[in-house]
Amino acid sequence: MALWKPALVLYLHIISFMLTYAAVAAEYALLRSPPDATAIRSLGRADAVYGLSALAVFVTGVLQVLYFGKGLDYYLQSGVLWSKIGLFTLVGAASIYPTVTFLRWQSSLEEAANDGANEHVATPAGEAPGDAPSSGATDEPAAVSASEGHRPTPAVPDDARSPAQRRTLRRIVLAELVLLTLLPLLGSALTYGIG
Repeated sequence: MALWKPALVLYLHIISFMLTYAAVAAEYALLRSPPDATAIRSLGRADAVYGLSALAVFVTGVLQVLYFGKGLDYYLQSGVLWSKIGLFTLVGAASIYPTVTFLRWQSSLEEAANDGANEHVATPAGEAPGDAPSSGATDEPAAVSASEGHRPTPAVPDDARSPAQRRTLRRIVLAELVLLTLLPLLGSALTYGIG
């Protein structure tokens, strides 16, 4: 039973890394074309998965070093471990700009949706909002609220449509993917006592 604990922690470390990589790859794919409201929400979800899974990678990595590996002294003197920590930190730092951008886009969408929900009123042709219907008998409601399911499409933030902005974000996310690809190599080197 004692061997299951380190195996489980290593398993969670690997699965968390796979989720981290998949989330960043999803961000890269979603940035291929100008994002609409759905893509912006998907970018936010992918980034949240990235953040949580990266946190799990960090926690399980610390557990590996402190309790289940070759001993703290071995790891503290390993250049490979410090390279791995540095690379992981660099990926995290690189992700700040995309994360802030995705959060800003989502906030803009929510504000536009809230403004639109408060202002969106459908009236029969030829009547101003707030006027009583011209005849007492009409098949159409005088006003339709957002809660009745008729919500306007939220406006996509201007910078989300910018090819230059998308190109910058894709380059950063691609750099994250390339750096993440190196982490398993360093993990393997640690496992086999290299460095």
